[in-house]
Amino acid sequence: KEKEAVEARVAQQIQKVQPAPQAAPVAPGGSCQDWMTQAGITDQANAYVIIMRESGCNPNSVNRSSGACGIPQALPCSKLGTSDPVEQLRWMQNYVVGRYGSWAGAVAWWNSHHWY
Repeated sequence: KEKEAVEARVAQQIQKVQPAPQAAPVAPGGSCQDWMTQAGITDQANAYVIIMRESGCNPNSVNRSSGACGIPQALPCSKLGTSDPVEQLRWMQNYVVGRYGSWAGAVAWWNSHHWY
């Protein structure tokens, strides 16, 4: 039942996030959706699911137990190489597409393994 409740909450989050039209570059003070748009992420609904589960879209996030950091929770942290949220999301986009084929593939993996 707990898994069904989590999946229902995630489905509600996905429905709230609509892909944004291509926008002009934003300052790092923008929103997570602004950063995703600027990073070229087109599947923002699935990206949002992974991003919120991993870091809450906090570019300064650090996992206390593993040391993974940034929006993508890169491990080791040195792989990321930047504190800029747009650059972190570009790195994450390349990682997700390279490893899972798509953001939807990453969500499916996360749903099965509870990590990506």
